[in-house]
Amino acid sequence: MRKTKEDAEETKNNILKVAIEIFFKYGYENATLEQISKAAGVTRGAVYWHFENKQNLFKCTIQSILEEISEAKRLIISKYFGDHEKIISNLLWLPREMTMHFQYIEKALLSIDQSDQADEFEEIVKDIVKTKLRLYYYFLEELRQAKMYSNSQLENKAVLLYTIFEGMYSCNIPEEIDSKISKNLISNFVNQVI
Repeated sequence: MRKTKEDAEETKNNILKVAIEIFFKYGYENATLEQISKAAGVTRGAVYWHFENKQNLFKCTIQSILEEISEAKRLIISKYFGDHEKIISNLLWLPREMTMHFQYIEKALLSIDQSDQADEFEEIVKDIVKTKLRLYYYFLEELRQAKMYSNSQLENKAVLLYTIFEGMYSCNIPEEIDSKISKNLISNFVNQVI
């Protein structure tokens, strides 16, 4: 039986989804294509049909996660266009809604850093850094449009907002603190900052 393009795309997406789970659990170095193919219910040959090798699959998982995060950011910006406080509040809350996505990127960076093949991942690391910098500059621009501040005040506020954003998906927040973090708390904070 011949597979359709839709079947092939579904298989590829399933492999990606499972690979994200396996890489997240074991890291790049310890994950195997055998584990991924078994968990995805496909042969290793099917994995190689869709992905050149383990390194290519890992890069594709990172790219997929970055695209999902970027799409979520775009939706927030378009939904609240012109309302700077709501945009910033919802962007700051996004890591709480997509915790696994953000933690995956951080774990991927750690895996790459510890890998013998770190040089092979240079481009994807650059993509991650660009994504992070774009968010900082977006915060800076939103603050610039929201009110008049001196450049140093704008930069300080953007740095603070970005740092909070990065901390929102930390996996080491004590439960006593983590349970008090809410969307309302973030909105009130942003209201005070801008």
